[in-house]
Amino acid sequence: VGLVLLFGVGLGLIVVVSLRAGRLARQQMQFVAGVSHEFRTPLAALRSASENLAHGIVKTPEQAQRYGSVMRQEINRLWEMVEQTLMFAGVQTRAESNEMQQLVVSDLIEQAVKVSRMFVSNDDFTIHLDIEPNLPHIEGNHSALVSAIANLLSNAVKYSSDEPLRRKIDIRARLLSTKKHCEVVLSVQDYGIGISEKERKYIFEPFYRLAGASEREGGVGLGLALVQSITRRHGGWVKCEDAVDGGACFVVQLPLQTSASIPA
Repeated sequence: VGLVLLFGVGLGLIVVVSLRAGRLARQQMQFVAGVSHEFRTPLAALRSASENLAHGIVKTPEQAQRYGSVMRQEINRLWEMVEQTLMFAGVQTRAESNEMQQLVVSDLIEQAVKVSRMFVSNDDFTIHLDIEPNLPHIEGNHSALVSAIANLLSNAVKYSSDEPLRRKIDIRARLLSTKKHCEVVLSVQDYGIGISEKERKYIFEPFYRLAGASEREGGVGLGLALVQSITRRHGGWVKCEDAVDGGACFVVQLPLQTSASIPA
């Protein structure tokens, strides 16, 4: 009986490992296909614009400005995809710097907003900050946390609504203190198309893309996987919740260290 049970457990483990291997292979194929498709679109636009410039088709300053704007937008898309891919590889191999320091939450958020503005061509967004004053410092890696928040902002823009009054993002930061824990809670809420309950099970998996993502700007399905990896390395977690007024709300919870200081 013991041998039969052992054989059954071994067979079950083999099946589980095989299923995971097959799933990883499918994800890798999806990643290659997604990267190829996403790279092809901006490269085609850049090629067309550069050929027109080289052939002297652009005559007026207005045309040159329009071409320059298109080229900047497509270059930013390429840059964002390359940065996400390299950072994800660094997180997975732990090649990313582990330097930790005391950080000001408001500074992290403001820096993330600046970074996201570099990659987002839509300037008609309203970003509202609601940061609790005198939040304790958190211990973490500055560049990693800024990247995590910036990825949430970029995601909020990509899946935003087309209605002008709903093209806004709310960023909140609060201190959550209980008898057992003391944490800083960050939330990024958009008012866009939202995320279905079914898709929430997979949105943090590498290379997974939401339905309709191919019709929207950029991305190869690494942004949210990066956010999860970074928050876990800081001892925290991230989840997606329903927004009261529609859209999606991503909540990041980061624990405070015992040595965390409270600004005067």
